[in-house]
Amino acid sequence: MPNERPPLDAALASYDRASAHEHIALGEHERKEVTDRFPIDQWPAMPLERYALGQDTSDDTFCQWMEYRTQHLGSIRGGSARKLIIYKHKDKPGWYFDPEYKDEQEAWVAVRQAFVQAFEKAKAGDWNTIDDLAPLSGGPALRLKTLRVYFPTDVLPIASKQHLRHFLRALDRPEADDRGLDVVRLNRALLDAVRSRSEFEGWSRVVSSPDKHTLNERRWTTSETLSSTALPLTFGRSRARAAPTASSGRFAWMETEKLYESSHSSHSSNTSHSLHSSHSSHSSKCALC
Repeated sequence: MPNERPPLDAALASYDRASAHEHIALGEHERKEVTDRFPIDQWPAMPLERYALGQDTSDDTFCQWMEYRTQHLGSIRGGSARKLIIYKHKDKPGWYFDPEYKDEQEAWVAVRQAFVQAFEKAKAGDWNTIDDLAPLSGGPALRLKTLRVYFPTDVLPIASKQHLRHFLRALDRPEADDRGLDVVRLNRALLDAVRSRSEFEGWSRVVSSPDKHTLNERRWTTSETLSSTALPLTFGRSRARAAPTASSGRFAWMETEKLYESSHSSHSSNTSHSLHSSHSSHSSKCALC
């Protein structure tokens, strides 16, 4: 028999909302570190040396911060370095970039301009066309997380299309099965789903006031609201084929695991290791899964 999902209100009632305070505060601190080092208005003139991994100066590049130094902001660590669109090879001379361009500098001009266009579209509320920017097509996780850094109340920290679709299904949204939607549009659909549900009223200023871009320490962001509902879940780290490493929006899964452990510990002895989604080979039962 298929696993039955407990109702959303039961998951909300069982969750300790205070448990996310430290993680979210760390994420906001990391976000500010990035915006201080890479202000949005400096992107049009940013040199490749400030962006790419693989160089002698990589410890403080944008991609270093995105992949390795902002884990509480939604992890995209691991997997192929191609998700970063341009990088310098470590084990051989030269650079990785789209072969459409003659060299890394020409590729960088196109990629940088596409990021600037994405920011302009976000500022104008034109979210539906950001995924169509061709120079960014090779890095959906980086595209989404970058938008999360500069537009924190307009984007959720989940960059995996598989995970976004799973959340959308849990909230009965038709976008979950629309294969024409890429990561930004899926993410925005999920944000809209959270904002539209009365169960989340009072949890976040973001839910009722989408135009606010500041973190209020006494309220909860939409990201925390989503993660605390225990909608879908992590894949088992030891056995699942698609473990949440690169582009997974990890802290959302971490909070889901906490809720599962507090509410459903009797179902399985494996919950302290990780949770699973419908794609996992685990047999344990999960909240709203």
